[in-house]
Amino acid sequence: MKNTSERDIREILKILFNFILISKIQSNALNNNGTILIAKQGKDASRVKNYRPLTIGSLISRTYWGIIDKKLREVVSFPLVKNALFMSQAASTMYIY
Repeated sequence: MKNTSERDIREILKILFNFILISKIQSNALNNNGTILIAKQGKDASRVKNYRPLTIGSLISRTYWGIIDKKLREVVSFPLVKNALFMSQAASTMYIY
């Protein structure tokens, strides 16, 4: 992969991501994420609300889901609800270009 151009890598990822999207099969390796809680500086560490989550996961998985999120936002109007995901019929047939 040393001599692989950025364009080639983009094309490979596009094919991989479209395969995942169409087949609805995602490798367990892409789903292995870990979340830890980090205390906010200067806050009372005995209170749950004073922590923030930090999720560590696969770069490829984060890239894939970032693209999916961007594509969904192009076709779906999201209500102002934090961390909610709603999908329209049009979004169910999207492809990554």
